[in-house]
Amino acid sequence: GKVLVLVAATCAVLSKAHLSAGLVGFSVSAALQMTQTLQWAVRSWTDLESSIVSVERMKDYDRTPKEAPWRLPTCAAQSSWPHSGEIEFRNFGLRYHP
Repeated sequence: GKVLVLVAATCAVLSKAHLSAGLVGFSVSAALQMTQTLQWAVRSWTDLESSIVSVERMKDYDRTPKEAPWRLPTCAAQSSWPHSGEIEFRNFGLRYHP
């Protein structure tokens, strides 16, 4: 896009004797608008690509084998476990590394 604006401006400067100021302004303005259009197209393309990647991830997650159920009948904990929300440290010590 910047090269397009540069070419339009260079052509306008080189042929200033044959062109009117309005035509030069229009050509540079059109080149700038083309740059904005190219930026919009690139942004739209990257948005589309990221959306497609998210669909691919969802398909992969759907094909992933399911995990074990939340409650296993062979390893069921007591219904009253845990009894309280306390953590007790016994014979616990900390020190800096030598």
